[in-house]
Amino acid sequence: MNNKHWSFAITYGSGINFLPEVVNSIRKLCIPKYEILLIGDTSTIESLNGDDIVKINFDESLKPGWITRKKNILVQNAKYDNIV
Repeated sequence: MNNKHWSFAITYGSGINFLPEVVNSIRKLCIPKYEILLIGDTSTIESLNGDDIVKINFDESLKPGWITRKKNILVQNAKYDNIV
């Protein structure tokens, strides 16, 4: 395992206003290989783009606040073993 490779897994909902700030702070870390996985209603984050962004759409109407399912989906889609 290479400790320089990271997957940042982020769920969002009501905290969506802070998402651009969080993404930018991860980018400023200058990590050699990383990805940012975002799970939620992807139509609300159309302005967040980049090669480092992976958007995973999740229908909140299935079960509002279903954080355990979101975490499992994020881990299944993570490219790297180090997941934050």
